[in-house]
Amino acid sequence: MQAIARDERIKDLVQKHEFLRDVLSRFNIDQGLYGLSIVDACNVVGLNADFLLTVLSAYGNLNAFPEKELRTFPVTTMLDFLQKTHQYYRYRRIPEGEKYIFDMIRESMNPDSRLDEVNRRFTEVKDEILEHIEEEEASLFPYILYLYNIGYNEYNLVELYELMEKNTISTFAAEHDDIERQLGDVLQILKNCDDKVHSLPSYAKTVRHLEGLIKDLTIHKWVEERVLTPAAMEIEANIRKEIY
Repeated sequence: MQAIARDERIKDLVQKHEFLRDVLSRFNIDQGLYGLSIVDACNVVGLNADFLLTVLSAYGNLNAFPEKELRTFPVTTMLDFLQKTHQYYRYRRIPEGEKYIFDMIRESMNPDSRLDEVNRRFTEVKDEILEHIEEEEASLFPYILYLYNIGYNEYNLVELYELMEKNTISTFAAEHDDIERQLGDVLQILKNCDDKVHSLPSYAKTVRHLEGLIKDLTIHKWVEERVLTPAAMEIEANIRKEIY
């Protein structure tokens, strides 16, 4: 995907790259703003246009993940993006996947053990994604935000010491699951089905949906592991130097 210009109309952008529509929606950039340029739409929703352009470029080319560029933005910007992505998974992407798989089962008319396995495995991955999201939002993200805000707020030294004794960014990072690989296994099971399944009306859109979710989860993982985690570990290390 070619570099996106700041003055490009969003309508023109999504016509060329339909998959970016879902990325834009996470920032409340919907069809009502499609007549605006990217920078003007960002001004309306209160978003840094450079950050949006960088994120869009990540989705446009997995082989050129803009790690260096993303690291120039504040930790709070990364946290906000990841939380918005969590909401997207919870309330849109995962329910859509469940619906498409159910549609295939319904369309097949007769019981099919292969589709049942796809459904079962997808449910397992779904549960793992939701558990992962809950753990991050309950523990990791608040911990990172607390450390980030120490530079701006007064803090209790004893409380901070106890918190950092119980938590480390490296511990959270080590617990990261390879969810996209598991979802790839689900996709492969579906693709290995026979022509009867491949001819179902909902087959193609289910494959596209799973492929898109794998790509999205991969970018989400890279933002966490290659951008947020190193930045948070640096903050954590600097604080430890001060209090230990």
